[in-house]
Amino acid sequence: MLPLLLLCLGAWLVAGEPLVDRAAVDPTQAVPLLVAASGTLAAATTSARIKELGDQLDPLSRRIYLQGWKVPRRGELGFAVRVLAAGDSIARIAARAGTPADLVVRLNPGIDPRRLPIGHRLTVLDVKTTPLRIDIHLAIHRLLVWRGPLLVMACPVGIGTPATPTPIGTTRITVRVKNPEWRDPETGKVHPPGSPGNLLGGYWLGFDAGPAGRFRSIGCHGWTGDDPEHWLDQASSHGCLRLRQQDIADLYDLILPGTPVVVR
Repeated sequence: MLPLLLLCLGAWLVAGEPLVDRAAVDPTQAVPLLVAASGTLAAATTSARIKELGDQLDPLSRRIYLQGWKVPRRGELGFAVRVLAAGDSIARIAARAGTPADLVVRLNPGIDPRRLPIGHRLTVLDVKTTPLRIDIHLAIHRLLVWRGPLLVMACPVGIGTPATPTPIGTTRITVRVKNPEWRDPETGKVHPPGSPGNLLGGYWLGFDAGPAGRFRSIGCHGWTGDDPEHWLDQASSHGCLRLRQQDIADLYDLILPGTPVVVR
C-alpha cells in the first residue's frame, strides 16, 4: 500500500494537485498522505524543492493540526482524547499535553472554557512526547513547524534586509505575548498595545538572545505597516520574521516558550 501511495504522491506533486483536495476525496488517505509527503519534504536537498513541497503540503497539515479535521488514524499524528474530570480546566489539560490552551480551544469548537462538563471528551495534540520545532530557511523566506518527522505548518515570511539581516543559528522561543507593545527601531518611540502606531499585528514570539546576544530583539510577529506584497517573501525587516496575520495567529496558537528554533 505504501509504495503505491508514494508513487501516486510523486505524480500528484509533479502535477501540482493540492494534497488537501486529494485527501478530501478520500479522508482515509489524509494521514498516510501527510506522513508520506512530510518524509519527501524532510529528504529534500535543495531550497527550491523545500519551498515547493512545503507550500504544497501546508494546507493539508494546517487543516489537520489547526482546524481539527477529524480524519481516520489521526492518533498516529499525536492527537489524543482526554476525558474531563472534576477540577479540570482547559489550562491544566493543555499543560499536560504541552500545548497552549488556545490550541485546545481550537481543536474543540463550541467548547466553553468556563463550563466544562465532567465526562466530556476533549481532543488534544500531545507535544510533550514529541515536541514541536521551528525551522526557518532564509534563502526561500519560509518558516516550517515540525512535530517529529511531520510537517505541522509552513508559511512565507519577510526577513531582515542586508543592512539589518536576520541572524543565523540556533535559539528558542522565550517570550510569547498577545497584543504586545512595540518600540519603533527607527524613532525609539514605544507604541502601546492597540495603538494605531503599533504595527506588530497583535503578536510577538521572541527569541532567546543567546550568549553573544545574536538574537537580541529578534522574533516572529505580524505586520500591519504595509500590504504583504511589499514585504512578504522579501528582505524587508530590521531582522525579525514578519508573518501574515493568519500565519502568526496559527503559529501563536501552536507554540510555547522553550520551542527550539533553527535559522539557516
